[in-house]
Amino acid sequence: MFTQHDFIPGHESSEEANLLSHRAVYRPAVDSNSLLVDYLENGIYYNRNKEGFLFNGNKPLDILKIGLPFESNKYRSDLVCTQQARVSLRARAPCVSIEWYPGGRRLIVGTVGGELTLWNGTYFSFEDLKSVPSGQGAVLALNFSKQDDFIACGDGSGNIVLLTPALAPIASFRQFLGHVVRDVTISPTGNKVVAAAENVHPIIIDVGSQKIENSLVSRGYDITCSQWHPIQALIATGSQTYQLHLWDPRTANAIGTIFGHKHSVVRIKWNSTGQMLASSGKDGALKIWDIRSLNKPITIYKTRCDAVSISWHPEIESFMTVGFFDGDICYYNTNVCCSQPLGVIPNAHQGAVWGVAWHPLGHLVASSGQDSRLKIWSRSLCSNPGTLNSNEILPQVILPRNNSGSIIRND
Repeated sequence: MFTQHDFIPGHESSEEANLLSHRAVYRPAVDSNSLLVDYLENGIYYNRNKEGFLFNGNKPLDILKIGLPFESNKYRSDLVCTQQARVSLRARAPCVSIEWYPGGRRLIVGTVGGELTLWNGTYFSFEDLKSVPSGQGAVLALNFSKQDDFIACGDGSGNIVLLTPALAPIASFRQFLGHVVRDVTISPTGNKVVAAAENVHPIIIDVGSQKIENSLVSRGYDITCSQWHPIQALIATGSQTYQLHLWDPRTANAIGTIFGHKHSVVRIKWNSTGQMLASSGKDGALKIWDIRSLNKPITIYKTRCDAVSISWHPEIESFMTVGFFDGDICYYNTNVCCSQPLGVIPNAHQGAVWGVAWHPLGHLVASSGQDSRLKIWSRSLCSNPGTLNSNEILPQVILPRNNSGSIIRND
């Protein structure tokens, strides 16, 4: 970085150098392009999983050996993002929803004041701020289509809006007018949108005709969250009657019911493959369900408070991040036979963590909370105090080199 007293080679006077140094704006960045170039040049035919399963580098040059998340073994603990890379204070109200653009170049955040803020995905600088068209409440739900052509959002006034990537309005629906929209999800093909709100039945919207196609009618007006399966024509909903419902969107009929919690269901989320469904309730339980066998949850995590936000890793199907009402962020791996999280960020936010979202590459985590702050978390760098080692995460998982499938725990 050039300062006022630095001389820039190629310029005759220091005055011109000072002028250029004042014009330049240097921002810290978290750029994964170097790792991608190294992978394309050297790592395509190199199986890094056959090397050490735990990365304990303590030298600055060891950062070149970290690699991308999809190269790592799914049991590795260095996928946990515990280092704070950036904090943004530009939001004027609590941030209650967050979503990455599919390409990872931008980040969109919804606030309590009904505003949408855009942030750069590399330098994390503020880019734009717009209000939701004809909306008056908090933007509680955001979801981007996989085709990267539009985004759906729902607010506290009952308004559902479809926007372009530049946040220009496409269509708006006021079917939930006067009711708080809790969840909005786009189908894998991008042709349908399912939305859930308080005290009304969830609806399915056809994007092409911009009309309401169906309603998911249950016994009571108690469904508060909904998620479309990432691959199949299947919708999962959570209700205040402690139940999880599975729906066929073509007929709008319930095809299965799971009695999973002892209190209201707060949040549900499919993983990237669609084989596991995570649900959190007000009973202090975080449960993982395998939809291929719905007899009982495959994993149950007991938590101190309600889990209000869930995000699965985009590449490692068994790895997820959970934000809690007390401000903590925890990382879980469902393939590890352990009831404790792999990593914890205590007091990540002052208040509830309303939103967590993984970067599409899986090397960053963005979180938003009640303290009106947007925070970016990255993997720990080498030689930093936050570097993961065999003593930091307990119980630590170590795999044998022959990868026979057995797990050894150091308790």
